[in-house]
Amino acid sequence: MIDNNQTDFLITQEMLSLYEKQYSRQEVAEEIGISTRTLSRYLVFAAQYIADLQVYVDDSGFLNRRRFESCHLEYLREVHDLLRQFSKERVITILTRKYSTLAND
Repeated sequence: MIDNNQTDFLITQEMLSLYEKQYSRQEVAEEIGISTRTLSRYLVFAAQYIADLQVYVDDSGFLNRRRFESCHLEYLREVHDLLRQFSKERVITILTRKYSTLAND
C-alpha cells in the first residue's frame, strides 16, 4: 500500500519538472563557457555514459533539436570540468563508474 504523503510527494516532483527551465544549445554553451560545436561534441560523448542525456541524441547518433532541461545542464558542466582536468580515458572511467545503471542497481 502506498502512503498518501509519498504519493503527494511524487505528484509534486512530477509537477515541478513541468515548470523546469529549458535552454537552447546556444544558451547552454554560453552558460558553460564553450562553443556550440564543443557542446555538441560533449553531448554525443556524454550520452554514451549518462543515460539522462540520451534523450538529446537520436538512434543514429546525431543530435536532435530538443531544448535542454536545467537539470541536464549540470551533467554537461561536470563533463566539461572533467575533460579539462583529466584524459578522455580517465573521464570515461569516472563517468562509467558514477552513472552505470548496473552499478546503481
